[in-house]
Amino acid sequence: MTFKQAISNFRGDYRQNTHYNISWSNFVWRALIGISPLWSLLLWFRLAKVNNFLLAWPARVLYKFYSSYYKIAISWRTDIGEGLCLGDGMCMVVNPMTKIGKNCNLSQFVNIGTNHNTPAIIGDYVYIGPMTCIVENVNAKNNGIKGKDCINVTDGNITINSKAIIGNNVTIGAGSVVTKDIPDNATVAGVPARVLNYNNPGRYVWHAD
Repeated sequence: MTFKQAISNFRGDYRQNTHYNISWSNFVWRALIGISPLWSLLLWFRLAKVNNFLLAWPARVLYKFYSSYYKIAISWRTDIGEGLCLGDGMCMVVNPMTKIGKNCNLSQFVNIGTNHNTPAIIGDYVYIGPMTCIVENVNAKNNGIKGKDCINVTDGNITINSKAIIGNNVTIGAGSVVTKDIPDNATVAGVPARVLNYNNPGRYVWHAD
């Protein structure tokens, strides 16, 4: 990844985290000097991917420091689109092979794992609420939905069980156990999760437009 691409992704993080309530320069300054450690974590996460070793190496060291501070086990290698918001930002585990789209919100105590090297593919505008667990369902078949889509997950313990591929603007209710792919714009809940409605999709992720 080029430095320009990394900064572009960080600008997306800025938009999703601040909703433009502070200036870009203030956001960068607070991230650089550690006034807002969670923003610092996002900055070093982005720069750790840069293909310039002299820049990437110190960024990886700093990212390791901040991620350890927050108990966030997300590898800098993880494929995450711009606009990442870590909510309260503590105690998260994400499998390095997970793919997460643009403008996603991960809350505290999220666990996205895999037992069979098939972690979730999560699309754009995804809100994953606190205490959510996402793992594959080894009995489920891939339905071919691409991961350009969104999922929103509300507060609670949520389990997503196959290489879970989640559609656009999905809201998953607290305590849900998801054992199959989720269609676009659905609100689901229950054990196992079932579609409740298609009203107000993407309600917990900020849209710039």
